[in-house]
Amino acid sequence: MQRKDVFVSEEELKRQQEFVQQVRGLYAEKGKTPKALVETYGCQQNENDSERIKGMLSEMGFAFTDSREDADFILFNTCAVREGAEMRVLGNVGALKHLKAKRPDLIVGICGCMMQQEHMVKKLKSKYKHVSVIFGTHSLYQFPEILYKAVCKNERVISLIDSEGRIAEDIPVYRENTAGAWVSIMYGCNNFCSYCIVPYVRGRERSREPEKILEEIKSLAQNGVKEITLLGQNVNSYGKDLDRNVDFADLLLLADPNRELVDSYLKTSDCFAAFSGDKPVGVIVVQKETEEMAEVMNLAVDESFQRRGIARLLLRFVSDEWAVTNHITCLKVCTGTSAPGPLMLYQQEGFDLKVLDRDYFVRNYPEPIWENGVQCRHRLILEKEI
Repeated sequence: MQRKDVFVSEEELKRQQEFVQQVRGLYAEKGKTPKALVETYGCQQNENDSERIKGMLSEMGFAFTDSREDADFILFNTCAVREGAEMRVLGNVGALKHLKAKRPDLIVGICGCMMQQEHMVKKLKSKYKHVSVIFGTHSLYQFPEILYKAVCKNERVISLIDSEGRIAEDIPVYRENTAGAWVSIMYGCNNFCSYCIVPYVRGRERSREPEKILEEIKSLAQNGVKEITLLGQNVNSYGKDLDRNVDFADLLLLADPNRELVDSYLKTSDCFAAFSGDKPVGVIVVQKETEEMAEVMNLAVDESFQRRGIARLLLRFVSDEWAVTNHITCLKVCTGTSAPGPLMLYQQEGFDLKVLDRDYFVRNYPEPIWENGVQCRHRLILEKEI
């Protein structure tokens, strides 16, 4: 697939907006505020998809309920990775047969990864006739049209796109959690592991443009979101399909509100990395302050390689080899009071606490910094004599 073909066109998204208005207008004519219930199974990506579905439902005039008896539209967003989740979905869908018989206007739908499996769709078509809306992961952007056909034309709608998947930008999102948010940076997976169904139900890897991701992150931060989780089936592959050289590490740096500060000290610092095979798993950045003093500016280890002593080895390399070679007699490191793990490591490696700088991160950073669920306020300065 060509990169230009990855995106859903603006014309198609505008066409979907026409269906949004038609559904909204139908319920307005009836003088009714319809209620929807969206039940989500599976991973955080499914949760994020449900937020987008609810965003479209909200635009169509729906309110939300937790009661199946009160709902006019019930949608199950499904998972195909675990058999137990599939069984729960089918059990819950089957239980709605009697409710549908009592309330013929009730619309029952199933979407998500289960619906990208042909055998599962055939089963629903033949044995679950009270289900009138069925669509897979690749049809999510067509949801307004799908619901329009079910509501306005009383049709049974089955929308399954057998493709590698596409990216639809600017779909509205309805978030109940105002403190945290998920932001998808890519979709799909190219690995095709023998035990995993994800590439078959989510399609091939396709990365969102970094500008769109940063725009969403900035908007969330401006609206008071404190914690953002970047999502993807395989985030380490982010950027491989882009037309430019941007990978996951670059994206994290671009998203850092203090990027200019980081750029400035990287240009005047020495950087050393730890590798596992060909993969960089840890990094330490050290900068000379004077002829005899240097500061550890950054020390980071890949999450999947933490608690293996890599950070300790990087620190020892700097203090035992780099510092000696560069005639450094004192190493300095700064950390926040909200990170007890690094503080313990530095003290174990011979660093002594010298200064408690109160409210440093509040005074010097434009946005609050959160670590381990705690706002980072105070800075600790530690030093080690070489």
